Amino acid sequence: MDMNITAAEFKEWVKSQTHENITMSGTAEGNIVLDAGYAKAMVNFYDLEIVELAIVDNNDENRFYLHFQVRDDDHARGLYNEMIIALRQLENRTKVKVLLTCSSALTTSYFAQVLNQAAVDLKLDYTFNAVSFNHIYEKGFEYDVILLAPQIQFEYEKVKQIMKDQLVLKIPAQVFASYSAGGMLELLMEELQKKKAAETKKSEENKIPLSMYENEYRILTIGLINYQGGMRVGYRIYDHGMKTLDKEVIKDNYSPSDIEDLLDYITVRHRKVDVIGIAIPGVTYHGSLFHQEYHFFNEDLGNSLSEKYHIPVVLYNDVDAVALGYRSMHEEVTDMVFHFQPRGMYSPGAGVILNGFPYRGLKHAAGEIVSLVNACVENPEEKIKTPEGALEIVGKCVLAYISVIAPKNVIVYSEMTPDMDVLREWLLQYVDEKYIPELRHVYRLKKYMLPGVMLHCLWVLENMKDWVEEKRKGAEENA
Repeated sequence: MDMNITAAEFKEWVKSQTHENITMSGTAEGNIVLDAGYAKAMVNFYDLEIVELAIVDNNDENRFYLHFQVRDDDHARGLYNEMIIALRQLENRTKVKVLLTCSSALTTSYFAQVLNQAAVDLKLDYTFNAVSFNHIYEKGFEYDVILLAPQIQFEYEKVKQIMKDQLVLKIPAQVFASYSAGGMLELLMEELQKKKAAETKKSEENKIPLSMYENEYRILTIGLINYQGGMRVGYRIYDHGMKTLDKEVIKDNYSPSDIEDLLDYITVRHRKVDVIGIAIPGVTYHGSLFHQEYHFFNEDLGNSLSEKYHIPVVLYNDVDAVALGYRSMHEEVTDMVFHFQPRGMYSPGAGVILNGFPYRGLKHAAGEIVSLVNACVENPEEKIKTPEGALEIVGKCVLAYISVIAPKNVIVYSEMTPDMDVLREWLLQYVDEKYIPELRHVYRLKKYMLPGVMLHCLWVLENMKDWVEEKRKGAEENA
């Protein structure tokens, strides 16, 4: 049974915990630091019973971040223990993970052993492994660096294009032939420094949609984004169309309580919010949500959150939000389908824009295209692991869009299918060229998702005024 607890009591409980190979200390502000050597975890305390949990590794990269309002003992301790588990799991992740690949992995396996020994001798935080090339797209995304042996370097451009976030390098023939650990490590360190410098200079596109200007509302937007096997929950406040808050929660897994933890924190810190919009995977329909993986089975999530926080809460499908956000930043695009193909998952989603407006269909299920994949692709769970199989899945979905909707544009998010010329050639097997829409590929979702859900909230505020007013009256009565 849950027991009520204060932040002060939770702090004393944290201080009483001991963890092997983790040093606990306090700060002048009364916060707690847990140092594991390879990363630090922080437990920070704020007014209004707010606690912040965070992990930062030795490269100053955020690996875990959330905040919650302390209310019950079991929940608070559960989140703390989740942080400790994440900290433990980082011990190997903080090393630079390098994957060597060749035709069979025989020669690269030996070279990986040589490089691992050299890294130990030189006290470098590198770890090396090897895999045959036919498994590179199944295993490679788990690594920081991909090294291609000379015999498969004709695949370099393709691997580099697909593995956009990894550093992909060719092993020089002389280095590979002599198994020169020194030569390989020198090249690796040089290229990693170049990559870090380039990432520091790179700035994310932040074009403000014209349609966001001069609205009268303060809107909280939340977007759930699958990220490298974990979960990132981005959130922003748009005040009269301008961003005034932009943060995210970083976790290795998702729990239905995460949304309430976030809303507990934001609503006590930022009280003047007109509406809350949540972009979430699944079918959303008048406040209900169906998503089997997240354990929502047509639950009335939106209305229950509205009643709890006394603020209108609007649920919106994540890919619909991305499509609307993309449309707002490219106002020349009036008819489009945004195809979202998650890495490693054969179940796609689609957001549809027709004549400049979102089309959601019966029960708002437009774009739930996984049933077509199940019907038309043999062994999709295996095919999604290779570029050729992913091309078939994406291609058949785009073929369906062309056949039924004939959109002018198809926007594709698929890490395994980045080359739109290749996709066009695949489509030409079945469709005359004049019917193939303009194909565009994108690599980032957050910059479209949160603006998209904000614009949907604007539509709700302007077109569902009776419902919004009903929720506001409930808030006044419970104030």
